[in-house]
Amino acid sequence: MKGISFSTPMMVPRLVEWIELLFILGVDKIFFHYTNLARENLNVLRFYEARGKVELQEYIWAGPYARQVHNSYWFCVLSS
Repeated sequence: MKGISFSTPMMVPRLVEWIELLFILGVDKIFFHYTNLARENLNVLRFYEARGKVELQEYIWAGPYARQVHNSYWFCVLSS
């Protein structure tokens, strides 16, 4: 599992490059657990999800952390 932070929508081209590179290297599917994604980043992930290459799972903070503002952060697991 790898923690990743793309905190701004300006990182969309890098996200696409990274995902495509993983597929070139032989990864079949990427599992993302995310919280507080920018709409643009989520749109990219949903594009790949519709093609069966990405699986998304929203992470919801529990307890006293639920009301706090958190940075955009993802965890992903690669499957080959």
